[in-house]
Amino acid sequence: MAYTVYTLTKGIEMKKEVKKIVEHWKLKGNESFQGMPVCPELVYRLGGGWRGWNDFLGVKPGSDDYLKNEKRDRLEDRAFYAYIDSE
Repeated sequence: MAYTVYTLTKGIEMKKEVKKIVEHWKLKGNESFQGMPVCPELVYRLGGGWRGWNDFLGVKPGSDDYLKNEKRDRLEDRAFYAYIDSE
C-alpha cells in the first residue's frame, strides 16, 4: 500500500511538473535573448536537433550535473509530447 501511494504521489508530481514546463514553453518558447532562445530545449526539439542538456552545456559523464540533466531531459521529453498534443 505504501509503495502504491508513493508511486501515485510521484506520478501526480510529475504531471504537475510537465504541465508547468508546457505552460512556460507556451509563454516563452518563441522568445530569445541576445540571439539565444529562451527555451533552447523546445526550439531545438521542434527542429529535431535537441540532444539533451548535457550535450548543449558540454557536461561530461560522471560529473555532478550529468544525472540531474538526464532526469530533466526525461521530464522535458514528456512535456514535449504534451506540448505537441496541445497545439
